[in-house]
Amino acid sequence: MKIGTFIPGRFQPIVVGLTSVPHEVYEIHAETTPMTTTQSADVAVRLAAIHVEGMVVLGVEAEGPRVRMQVTGSPFTWAPLLAILPAIIVPLMVLVVGVIIALRIPDWAYAALPLGAGLSIMLYLMYTAKSKGGK
Repeated sequence: MKIGTFIPGRFQPIVVGLTSVPHEVYEIHAETTPMTTTQSADVAVRLAAIHVEGMVVLGVEAEGPRVRMQVTGSPFTWAPLLAILPAIIVPLMVLVVGVIIALRIPDWAYAALPLGAGLSIMLYLMYTAKSKGGK
């Protein structure tokens, strides 16, 4: 999904810790786990809504495993923007990994989880009672 207007051409690479040059266009490329159309749209909307003082989001594109974003603005430091990106992309990756794990675990394992937890609690209680002088 594309949001905004992209300016064609080659752009400055991002150098972490430095400030941007006024009116210079910067482009961010990120690779993530493959996303569905709805997840891509959600990521694009979230990235387009980022507000960092002095920065203007020109365009955002999220399709499949690729995310692209163009920004410009007056001098701003990259630290706030780079701190926000993982907070947006990581929950989607966790969701995808969680779904994959949930679909790959056999049904008997779900039934064994409460049994294992219950036995672990009983063993812990028996061990603590024995160490306190009980029988």
